[in-house]
Amino acid sequence: MGILEGGVDASDLAFPVLAGVMLQYLSLGPLMLVRAVLALLAEVYGHLLMKKYKI
Repeated sequence: MGILEGGVDASDLAFPVLAGVMLQYLSLGPLMLVRAVLALLAEVYGHLLMKKYKI
């Protein structure tokens, strides 16, 4: 869980800043699409880490 918690902490810091910058230039629809894609990528990455390290 330590590996996954580090990713969560990093995303809590980085994603709100990125979202604020993107919201200045895009409407809410594309912003939510980017958020969904990033969430799916994070889930896949977490799953791969769990399989690799047999957590």
